[in-house]
Amino acid sequence: PFPFPFPFLFFSTPASPASSHLTAPRPPSSHTPRPTDPGTIPDCIGSDLTSLEWLDLSSNKLDGTIPQSLCLIGDSLTDFLTLHHNKLTGRIPECFGTSFPALPTMQLQDNSLTGGLPQTWSPTNALNSLMVSNNPDLGGKLPDSLFKMSDLRQVIAEGSGLKGSLPLELCNATNLESLYLASNEIHGELPLCITNLTNLKELSAPFNNIEGTIPTSLN
Repeated sequence: PFPFPFPFLFFSTPASPASSHLTAPRPPSSHTPRPTDPGTIPDCIGSDLTSLEWLDLSSNKLDGTIPQSLCLIGDSLTDFLTLHHNKLTGRIPECFGTSFPALPTMQLQDNSLTGGLPQTWSPTNALNSLMVSNNPDLGGKLPDSLFKMSDLRQVIAEGSGLKGSLPLELCNATNLESLYLASNEIHGELPLCITNLTNLKELSAPFNNIEGTIPTSLN
């Protein structure tokens, strides 16, 4: 168990965060791992840390799967969930799409995740940034429900083995500003209704199998 009284955890090694951000102490252990030793995220992490406001385990050497119990943190997670630059494998828990109604940022890029994105995303989620790039075997399609979240502003999913065509529901994401889909296996035509996305500033989708006519308003 992790009996920490902190509303957030930070186990990465970037530049020092703001002074109000504490670094959780290492739990007592009879063995202190060497820096090169891999580790896993404990299965019980979400059960014990239900008051977390943000969680940063990025840029480590964590392997294994993402625990389903993270979803138990629920609506207390109000800042970000970052697990990027690790060696995580397996599926993204399906509950990630519906369990964090107040979470604005989810970063899962640069791992070895598989099984596709969660297929059900709650339209009332506060999520505005989803990053899953460089999970080469993630696969699956872009789910329709992803683009029904009204606060969504950024989707970065390059080099993740995404398949299928771009969903028409993409055109419902009227606040979308950035869409990065390079180096996937997306096929079909670019939806004509994409011209309705008046807030879209960055659209990058090279090295796919997209065909057909580019809407003239995008030229």
